[in-house]
Amino acid sequence: MLKKILIIFCIPTLFFFTSCKKNDKGKTKQNLTINILSEPPSLDPLKARDLIAVNLAKIFFDGLMRVDSDGNISPGIAKSYKISDDGKIYTFSLRDSFWSNGDKLTAHDFEYTFKKVLSPNFITSNATSLFKIKNAKRAKEG
Repeated sequence: MLKKILIIFCIPTLFFFTSCKKNDKGKTKQNLTINILSEPPSLDPLKARDLIAVNLAKIFFDGLMRVDSDGNISPGIAKSYKISDDGKIYTFSLRDSFWSNGDKLTAHDFEYTFKKVLSPNFITSNATSLFKIKNAKRAKEG
């Protein structure tokens, strides 16, 4: 008799605990595995000089614009952009983007980056890519 009561009690309990199983269906893994030959000197995209660091920066960070493998330019973080009639002023509208800590990415972040790269005290080979901007070369030279 005790055995029957125990079985009657255990079966519903067993069903209860098996129904509490965590459901992993529908979840996708968010992993990226990259094989690199050596460790880059820095993951700071402003200090990327060697091919490994440059390629990692392209993977981890997005710029205002993107260049695809065919050389086509398209918006990156920029939602859209306008070029003035004289071709001297570019105005970018940004899409809603966030840093990894949740802070909103703003135009001031791009301004800070351009000014840092063009500072005479900041050593980088990347500054030459900004020399098409009026007075950029003069700012870098001090």
